[in-house]
Amino acid sequence: MLEVTKKHARSADGTELYYECWRSDGHTTAPTLLFVHGLGGDIDGWQYVRDIVGAHGIPAVAFDMRGHGYSDHPKKASAYAVERMVEDIQTVMQAENLQRPTLVGHSGGAVVSAAFASKYSEPLSGLVLIAGSYCPPTYMQYPLLPTIANGVIGIGGIISPPPLKRWHSPYPPGKFHKEVEI
Repeated sequence: MLEVTKKHARSADGTELYYECWRSDGHTTAPTLLFVHGLGGDIDGWQYVRDIVGAHGIPAVAFDMRGHGYSDHPKKASAYAVERMVEDIQTVMQAENLQRPTLVGHSGGAVVSAAFASKYSEPLSGLVLIAGSYCPPTYMQYPLLPTIANGVIGIGGIISPPPLKRWHSPYPPGKFHKEVEI
């Protein structure tokens, strides 16, 4: 029987992160899996994996990255730097006292997971990267475009309109999923 425990942890910059611990009554020596979803997703992106992992008795933790799901959504563009998201992984690991988990990242979560592994390779037992990118898009090489993009993100964070369409399942109250914030 899979037990899901819902928790929160506060990152170094004060952002509250929502995460879940998935445990079952199976006994395994496998390391805990730590799941990092992609940009535009949330913890629900791992719902089918959660059931498979639980059926095999493998302990796992998954969290909503900042600006996604039930985690806080800071208004400053600088809060979404890869370094802040790397720190968020460290925050969840410390909150759960995870010793050498296997980090599993998808899409943008793969980029953040790779950045984490390059900074903190020692505390990981493994790294799984799914459909990630190895560099920013080529159009970002022009100095003016990142400045414009950060300005648009900053304005969008202030305006914060409701989503134009749902990407995944319906979202309950309190679950942040706004396209402009992403």
